[in-house]
Amino acid sequence: MTHVTEQELKSDPEAILRTVAEVGEPILVQVRGQDIAAIVPLEDLAFLEETENRLDLEAYRRAMRDLEEGRDELIPWEQAKKELGLD
Repeated sequence: MTHVTEQELKSDPEAILRTVAEVGEPILVQVRGQDIAAIVPLEDLAFLEETENRLDLEAYRRAMRDLEEGRDELIPWEQAKKELGLD
């Protein structure tokens, strides 16, 4: 996989984006030697979003099955927020 530094990205972003689009390979962006982001082709992004949606749907179906079978219970939203520290 190709890596570019933050400086390389700043100096010629068009070339890097063109490479991603034409070659179809993600490019990792590094800052101080650490990978911090990836520039990915749109096809890869679509695949990731589709996969995430499928996993969310599977989790929803599992939760509903558990609820219907009495293995889980609904809790009020206010209680959930409190338990998650979202107040």
